[in-house]
Amino acid sequence: MMNIRTIILSAICAVAVSAPAYGGDLVIMHTNDTHGNMVPEHRKDLGGVERRKVIIDSIRGAERNTLLVDAGDDVQGFLYFTLYKGEVEYEAMNRLGYEFTVPGNHEFDNGLQALADNYRRLDAVKLCANYDFSNTPVAGLTQQYAIKEYEGKRIALIGVGCQPKGMIAPECYCGMIYSDAVAVADSIAGVLKSQNKADYVIVISHLGYEVDRPELPSDSLLAVNSSNVDLIIGGHTHTVIDPSEPNHPRYVFKNRQGEDVLVAQAGKWGEYIGKITIDLDDLHELPGYELMPVDSRYDNRCDADFSSWLKRYSDGVEELKREVIGQSVAGYEAGEMNPLSNWVADAVYDVASRLVDERIDFAVVNKGGIRQPLPKGDVSVGLVLTMLPFTNSVVVMRIDGKSLAEGFDVMAGRGGDAVSRQVSAGMKGGRAVDVKIDGKPLDPDKIYTVATIDYLANGGDNMSSFASGGKVVARSEEQLKNDIIKYIKNLTEQGGKIIPDVSERMYKIK
Repeated sequence: MMNIRTIILSAICAVAVSAPAYGGDLVIMHTNDTHGNMVPEHRKDLGGVERRKVIIDSIRGAERNTLLVDAGDDVQGFLYFTLYKGEVEYEAMNRLGYEFTVPGNHEFDNGLQALADNYRRLDAVKLCANYDFSNTPVAGLTQQYAIKEYEGKRIALIGVGCQPKGMIAPECYCGMIYSDAVAVADSIAGVLKSQNKADYVIVISHLGYEVDRPELPSDSLLAVNSSNVDLIIGGHTHTVIDPSEPNHPRYVFKNRQGEDVLVAQAGKWGEYIGKITIDLDDLHELPGYELMPVDSRYDNRCDADFSSWLKRYSDGVEELKREVIGQSVAGYEAGEMNPLSNWVADAVYDVASRLVDERIDFAVVNKGGIRQPLPKGDVSVGLVLTMLPFTNSVVVMRIDGKSLAEGFDVMAGRGGDAVSRQVSAGMKGGRAVDVKIDGKPLDPDKIYTVATIDYLANGGDNMSSFASGGKVVARSEEQLKNDIIKYIKNLTEQGGKIIPDVSERMYKIK
């Protein structure tokens, strides 16, 4: 872990970025967790970088001082990244004129060399104070902070990223050193203010909102434990913080000095742009904050040159969407405990059963790996590639019952995961209770044969007991998404359709 003093001293040497001085407010536009969604997400008709450009250009035309930042996870989840590996997302950011960004956890999905290649494409300043990339291909491509000056006021921007352990596959960040984001950010902010280098400090964060989990570094934890941070622009948890909506998440926190700290986040998939207005004449005043939906009202104002550029890539995406491989009898949402999660887990069980001669006890897949819904009707190759976008592979592992029980507790702590038809498990107080496999209670002394994905087998998504107590005995030569495409094609050839099971396999107990 990096020494905090070393971080602070090195931060003093970071490059300051100059900007012309004007009068009036500073208007900050911010996005996060676009995940490669370049066109509107049709179920809600929200999002799309063409519309986003209209909004950004309009604000720049109306305001004298503007700043455009992104809080990470620019890639992964839609076909543009599957096909073009980041080229589209980062060129779009260049064309939109992003000035600062931070690395999200999905920026690491294809490894550090791929991250370095993408960051060389990106014109924006890449900020991250708590990741030391010195011994990786990303070395020299990021900096801890930057300063811009408006109307004689020095605005510092510090970047921080989430804890990679349990979130990013170990091989995808090998050699990078992580330090606690909360301590690092406030320490650098304190140095900048005490040495009169900054009048106002903004943290661009990919920590996540998380008010209910004090053990995790988060934006809310940073806000209440800081003395020198004035504003936090976040990402990672896809939280929609919209002050105009009733029951919106809390967005103003008191820091250690009793001063207000605004925490902002704009959901996911580019469905919104956040707009923060800072009064440069009174930096102690709470900024104005609004969330702007990126919707169809902007369609007739899109930039023709930008649209022509994007179409070159969209044609390849549309081709994958047209290749129909099966039929689904109903539509189901992604990312939750529901029939789609059940179906994916059952499919993984069936795929894994072909890898070994022995009987598999059950299958488990993290629900966070299922990124897009399954609609009723046609199922295309493109749909499967966006539903299961990651490079994970199906594996079979042997694991002792005690370690398996610990894994069930982790899954229960996040509201359950996708488990196959052999499992029944209650969830109460963040723990798994009455866990049964094939109708029999989980035996801590038994060795189980489990189908899963390599990400979980290696301890990803905080499943450390799988890594410590399990051993992989077989592995598919294909990625999960390709195995599922073959599985659906085979089902269709046999005259079958996708019929997810609606039963509750991990269920909440009051």
